[in-house]
Amino acid sequence: MFQNPVKATMEGAQVSVERIDGEVVTVIEGEGNVPFRIERGDSENRYTITQSYYENGRFILFGYVELSGTTAFYDGYALIVNEMGGIELETIIERNHLSEVKALKVNDNEVYGLIDQHLHIEDTLDFKSSLIMKLEETSEVLYESETQIQRFKVEAGALFMSGEYFGPYERALMNDGTLLKTGETHGIEKGGQYAGEVTFYTLCSDANIDGTPIEDVHKETYPGHYVFTCQDQKHSFTVNPTIEGVTLFEETEAPLSISVSGGRVWLNDDLYSSEDLIDMPGYHTLRVEGANGYELRRSFTLTSGLSGIENGEVYKEPRTLYFSGVGTLNGSPIQPGHVIDESGSYDLLINGHDTYEEAYEFEIDFEDEATEFEEVRLEVGLVAGAFLFTGGGFLIYKKRK
Repeated sequence: MFQNPVKATMEGAQVSVERIDGEVVTVIEGEGNVPFRIERGDSENRYTITQSYYENGRFILFGYVELSGTTAFYDGYALIVNEMGGIELETIIERNHLSEVKALKVNDNEVYGLIDQHLHIEDTLDFKSSLIMKLEETSEVLYESETQIQRFKVEAGALFMSGEYFGPYERALMNDGTLLKTGETHGIEKGGQYAGEVTFYTLCSDANIDGTPIEDVHKETYPGHYVFTCQDQKHSFTVNPTIEGVTLFEETEAPLSISVSGGRVWLNDDLYSSEDLIDMPGYHTLRVEGANGYELRRSFTLTSGLSGIENGEVYKEPRTLYFSGVGTLNGSPIQPGHVIDESGSYDLLINGHDTYEEAYEFEIDFEDEATEFEEVRLEVGLVAGAFLFTGGGFLIYKKRK
């Protein structure tokens, strides 16, 4: 266990022990985008790096330290350096027992460590326990095992552990504290219905879905009916697509786009790509096909969204028609944006998918407005004439006196 190599060239970093100004110093050197050199320790405080590797832009190193100021004498040590030579994490794990970091993993920018603890009894070291810890400013013990853990991984929020260097994992700790053992499964129910996706965890060595083997963590996103098998026990479950943009039997204005999470999607009798624009009014059916005969239908109605006129109204000025669908005005086809600038009675039909139809009747009457204007002019003229006639009579009468 506690051996201090004089010099070790490791993947991604070089670790050596040098005497600097009379002090024994551990030197860590690496070349990322920027070369770095880190010196740690002195004659009374020794840093030992037992393993180093480079992964995803980081130099990851770990081992143990011998510090004069601690009661355990040996404490776990972890160091992570980025490609710019900056230290992202450096921590000493003091547990009041002889400790050594045996593995270090970075998952979603969170650091997890496997730490072995030993008891120093006379001249021997006796194994006490293995810890899985989340390493940060205040480190947290996630799991402690009295049997030695040789490897671990963190995946989809679960911690998998094994006492062997190879083969399947024998234990798994879930986010909710549930501990799985060999042959157990978590996160799926018999007959379960799941919206969009389902993620579950299994330690079954023969785990499969519809005969296809699966790993420790399985995520199913494709709509369908499925059968999960674990040690001859079968669990049927269904994944339903998530559909956004329209609800069942909804009536809304065109245009419209619909988002579908997965599956083979049809709009009426044509294949539909998620989020494509639907601009034809009418009676529509969205159909999603999935695995093992799965099918989901959602019927809805789109209206034309007509603007510019209302049924039964009379207008005194030109009107511009905006709508979706196939428009016919007094029997003649028209396009959206059509302007009506002549007086008359009008019948507007808007047709859509599957016998859908909207009918409107309205009038435009510019002549009534002109007639009213002429009548006003006539009335004003009559009043003015009467005034002049009366005034003239008065003047004549005065003159005769």
